[in-house]
Amino acid sequence: MYLFGLILVFVAGAIVMFGSDDEAPASVWDDVRYFQPFEFDSPDVPGSGQKVMKLHFIKALDELRGNLGYPLQVNSGYRTPEHNARVGGVPDSAHLKGLAADIYCPTKEHLRKIVYAAREMGFRRIGQYFTVKGNYFVHLDLDDSKEYQGEWCFINGSKSSTLLIP
Repeated sequence: MYLFGLILVFVAGAIVMFGSDDEAPASVWDDVRYFQPFEFDSPDVPGSGQKVMKLHFIKALDELRGNLGYPLQVNSGYRTPEHNARVGGVPDSAHLKGLAADIYCPTKEHLRKIVYAAREMGFRRIGQYFTVKGNYFVHLDLDDSKEYQGEWCFINGSKSSTLLIP
């Protein structure tokens, strides 16, 4: 449960509070069915997924995974500023806040299914990517502080005016 930026967790009949800067205990992840905190770690800081990822985002992604009925591979979750710069992320990336994940899509059909399901669930920020190596991935985030709430597409590193999945 969330209350004014605090995470409230019921433990043995008591309420334990964690502020936004506190590490959420592993027990908070107990009702997350399909993901583990380490899947969202920045590669340069082991354990950062559990500490930084926002639980409401993880739960939405977990629900998406359940609706799809097949595993999702997280390419990128939380990113430190240094790692974000190394991978060419934008300076105010939702990954820095623990509100985003990039999901690998082995085929365009997987990309289509994930995009449609994410739209249906109310994800408002969806990026579709096709890389020079022939790989697809989808960026999903719940960063309400972003002015742009919509979809975008990059093909071979260049922004496209056309979505791969309209």
